[in-house]
Amino acid sequence: MDWKQISLRIGELMKDKRSFSLKRSFEQPVWIQQITRNWSLNNAKKFSTYAYAVGVFIILWIFPFQFLGIIPLNWRLFGDGFLAWSVGLAFSDYRPDGKSFPVYLWDFSKTYFIYFRKKGYWVKGVHHREVEEE
Repeated sequence: MDWKQISLRIGELMKDKRSFSLKRSFEQPVWIQQITRNWSLNNAKKFSTYAYAVGVFIILWIFPFQFLGIIPLNWRLFGDGFLAWSVGLAFSDYRPDGKSFPVYLWDFSKTYFIYFRKKGYWVKGVHHREVEEE
């Protein structure tokens, strides 16, 4: 048997097999329902929901309401928690351009600082520079 016949035979055998995609397996959400043996949640939630909620809570706790000293601590805690959970639920399913939100934000900021800061404007993917008058 020569190599050409072997490669044809392998090709025939592999037609039935579906290839496994690592990218698709890593993009699957991780669901959390049982926290410990004795404590579990009623509904399973995505891990990204909790990650976004904690991140937004930390940002809200540190920055904007820090300057508002008139808001009592318990109302501030409740407001930050509610906003963080709402944003976490929204962002866990938000996939612009098929990417997760932090990856999309990174790509957009990188594109902005490389291309959009230059003078000019974009029309249908073409960058037109403004003419500087002397």
